[in-house]
Amino acid sequence: MSIRLRFIGFFVGGLFLFIVLMGVFIMVAMDVVLPRVPIPATWLPIVELAVILLPFLAGGVLLGMWLVQPLLMIIARLRQLTTSEGHYEHDDTAFYRRNGRIKRRYRLYREALADLSMLSQHLQQSEQERKKLEEAKTNWIAGVSHDLKTPLSYITGYSSLLLDDRKEWSEEEKKRFLHEIHAKSVVIAEWIGDLNLSFKLDALSSSYPLQLKRLDLVDFARRLLADVANHPNAAVYELEFLCSEEEVTVYADEWLLFRALQNLVMNAIHHNPAGTRIKVIIVNTSQQQTVLSVSDNGTGITESDLQHIMERYYRPKEADSRNGGLGLSLVKHIVDAHKWEFHIMSGLGQGTTVELFMVHDSISEPEIVK
Repeated sequence: MSIRLRFIGFFVGGLFLFIVLMGVFIMVAMDVVLPRVPIPATWLPIVELAVILLPFLAGGVLLGMWLVQPLLMIIARLRQLTTSEGHYEHDDTAFYRRNGRIKRRYRLYREALADLSMLSQHLQQSEQERKKLEEAKTNWIAGVSHDLKTPLSYITGYSSLLLDDRKEWSEEEKKRFLHEIHAKSVVIAEWIGDLNLSFKLDALSSSYPLQLKRLDLVDFARRLLADVANHPNAAVYELEFLCSEEEVTVYADEWLLFRALQNLVMNAIHHNPAGTRIKVIIVNTSQQQTVLSVSDNGTGITESDLQHIMERYYRPKEADSRNGGLGLSLVKHIVDAHKWEFHIMSGLGQGTTVELFMVHDSISEPEIVK
């Protein structure tokens, strides 16, 4: 029965019962009780009025206890939830009996009590998730601070050597020092750029202003791999590109796609031992979809890490100073901005494969930069 029908039934039944009881009470009082009680004639009208008003007063008190008191209890519980500051445990003892049934006076509000209980559970769950996020954020910031110390220590160390007037360095040594300072500065700049981009994509979500254009994905991937191959850390890894077609056309934001693919390839380099084979494969599965995958035969990802690997503030327990950056979290934001799909498959000791499903018709013509 809906709460509306229950209220109507309660008021109709209560009103009928009240009229009957009031009639019986007034009839008995007027015809049986008052004639037997010696009451002065001057007081008789006042007594009769009191006899008539007494049922209304008693009925109002009972109605208030039956209707208003449960509402006050529910309001007090809602106030407790809004001011509890993280303590959202639901105390059912005030509304339910030990056997789990609702107390009689609260049965009229069973839907409200059920919603209140659900609200309390949702708030409690949200609070637990918030605490986990805060803890992950704290650990992430601590890890990032540790990651940044490594390139900063190189910059500080080499710049101190160059500024030391007590030593004379050859031009070749100075050039090597400056090269290291420049390389570590680039690492920090790229990391800060990724962080800024990730927050922008997260804040704007699907409304991020993409600069879409027609791209030859084959040529684009080859140029990116050539760029990655020049990275000092990539020298000891095998980079391979596979595509059966000479040209594959997609519409994408070139800079964002570059950041996504670069992150995927560099992740495979940072998280795997030297000698790992890294493949970039492009396949046209249909006229409406192209799949770009980055796979490696490296160490793989544990099942527990795989469940959280795309969360921004998640850092695997095995993370070290090589693994700074936002990695798959940034890639996911870029994929979501393009309305594409993103899958990751991995197993410990089985390598990792990340697939980007580029849907051609997910982008409308007016959005494309000519």
